[in-house]
Amino acid sequence: MNKVFVDGVFGWKADEGARYFGDIVNTSIGGMTNEQFRKYYYDAMYDQAQARSKESIVLGRPFSHQGNGTHASIEKLNMGWCGDFGGDWEGLSHQITNIYESAQRGYAATATEIGGFWQAKANAQQFIRYSQFGAMTACMVNGGMNGAFTNHLPWWHSEEAANIYRYFVTLHKELAPYMFSTVVDAHLHGGSLLKNTNTAQESHQIGNDIFVKAITSEDSSVSFTLPNDGKWVDFFDGKTYAPGESITKTYSLDHYPIFIRKGAIIPLCISTNTTTVHGTSLKDMRTFVIYPDGYSQRTFHLPIDNGTDYWDCTEFLLHHQAPLG
Repeated sequence: MNKVFVDGVFGWKADEGARYFGDIVNTSIGGMTNEQFRKYYYDAMYDQAQARSKESIVLGRPFSHQGNGTHASIEKLNMGWCGDFGGDWEGLSHQITNIYESAQRGYAATATEIGGFWQAKANAQQFIRYSQFGAMTACMVNGGMNGAFTNHLPWWHSEEAANIYRYFVTLHKELAPYMFSTVVDAHLHGGSLLKNTNTAQESHQIGNDIFVKAITSEDSSVSFTLPNDGKWVDFFDGKTYAPGESITKTYSLDHYPIFIRKGAIIPLCISTNTTTVHGTSLKDMRTFVIYPDGYSQRTFHLPIDNGTDYWDCTEFLLHHQAPLG
């Protein structure tokens, strides 16, 4: 690792902890099983990287169905990578299960491997639904043995696929301040970026104010129930739904089940006009998207530059349902 640090590389993907070291590992503190050794392996990568730079990051395994469960320590993993799935619907559902299990165990930030990594290759529809789900997690990882330079490239599928992919990648980037703040809060107080994970329904919340339902079938028709705490607004058409309302809907390829809680204040970082949130160009502005519903207060840990430093910002909103006399 030190030979690479001198060139300014401080990002690492720690992989293969479950296979390459053998069933029994001989160490300086004695022999141990592969499963026992994994924690030391991932912790050593993290400790060494942090010793050289506080801005370093290690991408490693959180909970994984491969290798009998948990790999890295929760407190010593910058980003959890749930990988090695097929690119088909089954692979997407299996990856969602691993990501949700990781969140439930307390891993703060988890990544989605877009289009899987091996076995089945994602077709255009599967690739887009994979990307849409991934955009609603902490990190999108692309490329794999199942077509790294073909079906993992959105433009390889079609111009439509490239345009949809561009939209959701941009939306993911724009949500960075909100996601960053939620992950900082998880590190300070415990928990995860993904909350209220529902494996049976394949849905989750990002923080407290964004709800997402995955699409994992070819017909794009989904049935799901919104959370009970609060009214919810469809991100794309602005329609408001009651707490706990059940929805059955077929989504076009360029839309996805994303809902914002009424009363939410969402900080965004917008640098292009790709998404034009609610039809408005907010390029290069410090942006808070507000969904009024009475009195709201949110405290955000907003990033400073591109590192891990942040400043605390408290936003208030008092919305009157009728004009004052």
